[in-house]
Amino acid sequence: MNPVLLLFPWFLVGALVLYVLTRAIGVVWIKYQVRIAVLKRLEREPDLLASPKRMETAVSEAAARYKAYSRQDFVLTGLILAIIGLCGVGLGLELRSGSLAVGAYVGGFVCAILGSALALLTIFFRWTTRPRFQDYALKDESQHNEENE
Repeated sequence: MNPVLLLFPWFLVGALVLYVLTRAIGVVWIKYQVRIAVLKRLEREPDLLASPKRMETAVSEAAARYKAYSRQDFVLTGLILAIIGLCGVGLGLELRSGSLAVGAYVGGFVCAILGSALALLTIFFRWTTRPRFQDYALKDESQHNEENE
């Protein structure tokens, strides 16, 4: 059996992790650059602080220089990885014998497990970190009390 076929799903997962980390660092760097550009603009034109409308246009101009990145959807990535894994399992079962069949089956199985785990963990973390109705109710009530005082 060719060990490259067994390691291929791990290489894909490693490449995905490297991509996600690089993208996250890039987004942080772009946000930092936008903040620096806004601060430099404020340093050159301090009267922007007095006018909220001019400040808004200055911020939008600085942000327009940098390309906006959309967030990585780990649920979709996990589902695609799981589907690729199921295709590998199906290919391995269809070939029935030989090192290619074993590699496709084992690699597909690993891909399916990792992809479904990624999707399920992302769904779980989204569910646990979602805003709760009670949080909004408490904030609204406290703001209402402050306004009445």
